[in-house]
Amino acid sequence: MQQMELDESSHTYTVSGRRVISVSRILAEAGIVDRTFFTEKAAERGRIVHLLTETATPGNSFPPGTPPELKGYLQAWRIFLEQTEFQAEEVEQRHYSAVFDFAGRPDRVGLLYHEKTILDLKTGQGSPQPWWALQLAGYSILLGEKPRPRRASVLLRPDGTYRLNFYRNVRDEEVFLAALAVAKWKTGL
Repeated sequence: MQQMELDESSHTYTVSGRRVISVSRILAEAGIVDRTFFTEKAAERGRIVHLLTETATPGNSFPPGTPPELKGYLQAWRIFLEQTEFQAEEVEQRHYSAVFDFAGRPDRVGLLYHEKTILDLKTGQGSPQPWWALQLAGYSILLGEKPRPRRASVLLRPDGTYRLNFYRNVRDEEVFLAALAVAKWKTGL
């Protein structure tokens, strides 16, 4: 078994000491995601919300020290859990594809409406982005399961509401693999 590590500060994966490209970097290098508009503040918000949702359940209180401006996102997650009865089987587990030589960490894998689903949490202010489907396609490839799990994102909003989106285009994996080829060509990874 190959040893996989993640340097959290640089978001760099290594497998048996060799650097491998991540799902998010694949999409950025292929020009699918323009990260110039991502701010440090938004990244920090997303990181904290992800951490807070790991232990949140419907009805439990906010963890001590929860920043007031993030309580709406956490409330949205709780409402999502209550309304969908999502049951996480994996939370932020690292995966590596030896076949395609890339790595990533899906936010959640579990049962959504009694069907295995890869779920990505988003905290942006806007609407769902087309690249989210490709990100989830990459995670689906990483899991290596046949048939593939269903793919979905949940956009958590600061007002305590959420939007659940499903991605069903069977060509998303093909597009992701094309992006992987471009990203590897550009980076030499």
